[in-house]
Amino acid sequence: MPKILCNNKGFTIMETVVSLLVISIVMTILMGVYVYTDKMYLKNLAFSSLQLNSINVAKTMERNLLNCRGVVLASEKELAIQKPDGKVGTYEWNGENLSYNHIKLGSSTLKISNCTFEYAGKPQDEFNDGSFADFTSIDRNNDGKISLEETGLLKMVRVTLLFADKKDTCNYSFNVHIRGKAVL
Repeated sequence: MPKILCNNKGFTIMETVVSLLVISIVMTILMGVYVYTDKMYLKNLAFSSLQLNSINVAKTMERNLLNCRGVVLASEKELAIQKPDGKVGTYEWNGENLSYNHIKLGSSTLKISNCTFEYAGKPQDEFNDGSFADFTSIDRNNDGKISLEETGLLKMVRVTLLFADKKDTCNYSFNVHIRGKAVL
């Protein structure tokens, strides 16, 4: 049998140092890729959580508005609806918190940083580009609110919510066609 290895002395110090240097460089590159990937994963996980929680709040609000019998009271910062069971539910925005029947929506990690209600008299009416729609034509007694007597003219509500956590924001808007009139 032929001898493949003639030198039984092993690796020299120089060969060992070079091989350790190459392994160190490769491991440093792999650690950098791992740290970057982990950082991006955590960032995407936080944003996905923000989106999921904000969609849940907005969808619940949208479902409540779609299933309501009608609008009881409407203003730029408040929307009171008659629920299917005949009771009144009120969404209120005080500039810092959105609440439903005096229960704060959102959480310590999910902050609702802005909420607007916009109105139109007919489904085909266009909304203003500003933060609030002009609903003075519906507000016949000019008190700044759409009362129960005036809600027969209210046909469309647009809700815009801005959710925020520590670094990210998520904007969610939806339109709801009000099909009925509240009867209290």
